[in-house]
Amino acid sequence: MGNQGCPTAYVGYHALSLLARAKADKNTADLEQKAMQVIWEQYKKDRLRLVTSGEAMAMDMVIAFNIEGCCITDTYMITENIEAFEKWNKADRDLTEIWKQVIELFDQLEVLGLEHEGSQSEEDALFVFIRDEVLRGENKDAVALRRNEGDAEALRNCARHFQDWYGEDRWRDLRRIEYDLNWKILESELLKRSVDPVFEGKDGEQNRYLLGLLNRVVGFSKKSCPRLPMGHEHIDFVVNAVMKKYGGDRREQEIGHIVHCIENDIDFLITVDDELMAKFNSKRHELSKRPECCSMKLVLVKPSQLANRLAADSKS
Repeated sequence: MGNQGCPTAYVGYHALSLLARAKADKNTADLEQKAMQVIWEQYKKDRLRLVTSGEAMAMDMVIAFNIEGCCITDTYMITENIEAFEKWNKADRDLTEIWKQVIELFDQLEVLGLEHEGSQSEEDALFVFIRDEVLRGENKDAVALRRNEGDAEALRNCARHFQDWYGEDRWRDLRRIEYDLNWKILESELLKRSVDPVFEGKDGEQNRYLLGLLNRVVGFSKKSCPRLPMGHEHIDFVVNAVMKKYGGDRREQEIGHIVHCIENDIDFLITVDDELMAKFNSKRHELSKRPECCSMKLVLVKPSQLANRLAADSKS
């Protein structure tokens, strides 16, 4: 698009999800969803440059879908993976239609590359600086840590009984995600814990999250342990790896977006995370301590804030 002289805004999955939800039901669109519609209109009129990171955005989508129980095994076949999930009778097809809309929107964005060659160690150093100096105090609290350990223990218990559910043929199939079978395994564990095995709605939120993690544990286990049962040490190894990549706090993912914006001299990063936005914007002076950030323009904004800025600029 011919909008190189316009301000540049970076979007991740959650910003595009707001827009996709607004398109899905215009009558119930909230303030931030409507603001994303305005931002998109400005982008289409070449009054704003919208960009994203291909790799980071793909991971955003993988994590977001995983939280809802859908396993993306190949980001190049993401639509096919969603359609495989939709065949399961518990899948929320209104939600999966929004996911498909997000993918369509993503395909219309400019995907950034790094504008200058920086070593991996330099990028890591900036990441660590933002995490430890700019956003310090964002560590998980004790409640979150206990919840994560409880989730990991539930997954370990499920893995200890895979041989009771999976036959040899199913276990050798590395491509198919057995949503119904994996749910039955998780359901059995939930009942042992006196947890209502509901999948739908707000009440099923935690169970959908656990199913997403269990799908990963099964997939990783199939690849690393061709015959059941698995030993306790191997179960610990698999569950720890899955929890590290797909579970717990996603703050590091957000920091990765911020680093990418700084590396590419972006004006705005669109977010709905009030805590992250307030913390980063109030600590911009901390970033000025680093040479690569001396001329940094980046400001974190809500969609509504950016829409208001664009409206004000158009009047001036």
